Amino acid sequence: MAGKQARRPIQIEVYAGRCRNKTASLELHDRLTIGSAADCDIIFDDSEVAPLHSCIRVDGDQVYIEDLGSPQGTALNGMRIQGQNRLRSGETISIGPVEFGLRYARPERGIV
Repeated sequence: MAGKQARRPIQIEVYAGRCRNKTASLELHDRLTIGSAADCDIIFDDSEVAPLHSCIRVDGDQVYIEDLGSPQGTALNGMRIQGQNRLRSGETISIGPVEFGLRYARPERGIV
């Protein structure tokens, strides 16, 4: 299917950091940016989170996370990532002191 990616609902749950125990609902579409800058899609107000820290991107029915050259790096399930890495629903993402998870559905399923 050519053109724009379908939007799908996601839930974010923060496990550690200033926003611990917070949850939010968003829509996952082509790309979501994560950082401390006001124009990011997911904003964490923390000095160890870079203004434009990482991004989540959709390619077909796959979801990927990528660090955008941040000084602190981005970790997936405790392992620092290099380049683009596949992101599965419920995996733990760490950026600086912030740990969070995203729950989302494949297009044909509900949130898992």
